[in-house]
Amino acid sequence: MAKIKNNVLRDFEAYERRLAALAESSREIIGEVIYEGAAIAAEAVSEELKKIPVRSGNAFGTPEKPVEGLTLPAKQGLIDGFGISPMQDDGGFLNVKLGFDGYNSVKTKNFPKGQPNALVMRGLEGGTSWLKSRPTVRVAIRRASAAVKKKMEETTDEKIKQKMK
Repeated sequence: MAKIKNNVLRDFEAYERRLAALAESSREIIGEVIYEGAAIAAEAVSEELKKIPVRSGNAFGTPEKPVEGLTLPAKQGLIDGFGISPMQDDGGFLNVKLGFDGYNSVKTKNFPKGQPNALVMRGLEGGTSWLKSRPTVRVAIRRASAAVKKKMEETTDEKIKQKMK
């Protein structure tokens, strides 16, 4: 018959208490990890937004000769309207989103409040019949992917070590 010494049980109980404390704070830890990764991705997107070429005037291109880049107010609207959303719990999955909010200062007949930043970015990212495609977000995310994963792993390990002490 196997014997268990009393000090082994005490060590096991202490370990069990640390695991329980870790489980109780897991949502907090996961939130911090997600925001750390999102911050790196957001920084990469912000840097790519600054690289968008600026075109002069408000002239539209044509299908035969599409224009490249955005007007300065449209570009500035994207830079100012870019951000990270608050954390959401979607059926047990915690996430944040990077995106474009608000309107730029380019007022038109169809957009008297200004052009929606999300619409401008979508047109730039995929191109239109009169605007050349300039992938920005997907390029930034692809470049930052490894750094985001590494930072999230490091933050997870650090937070777990803190809770397990």
